[in-house]
Amino acid sequence: MQVYADHRLVTDGSSAIMRHPMYLSFLVTRLGCVLHYRTRTLVFLAANFLGLLVRSRCEELALADEFGLDWQAYCERVPFIVPFVSRRRLLRLWLQPHGNGNRHGQHLTGL
Repeated sequence: MQVYADHRLVTDGSSAIMRHPMYLSFLVTRLGCVLHYRTRTLVFLAANFLGLLVRSRCEELALADEFGLDWQAYCERVPFIVPFVSRRRLLRLWLQPHGNGNRHGQHLTGL
């Protein structure tokens, strides 16, 4: 990924609620195609998802180098790809013990 001299850190619009809105829309579109066409493209979707995770990580490293503390502050207040839910909150909900001994997030309440 290349950051140009005139790039600026966009923190408004859809970027105010998630860091990668384009990737989320891509994933939702692909999931809709799988549900509509009911083909074996789920494997393709999984591969695309992994590719997007790798690409987004590369982008985040480049942006961290370019924008430094501004990027770090942005990452602390804006979730990665799931709007309104931070990674810390997802992990806490996933690992939270429930009365029935289930510790693996089958009851993700509070989202």
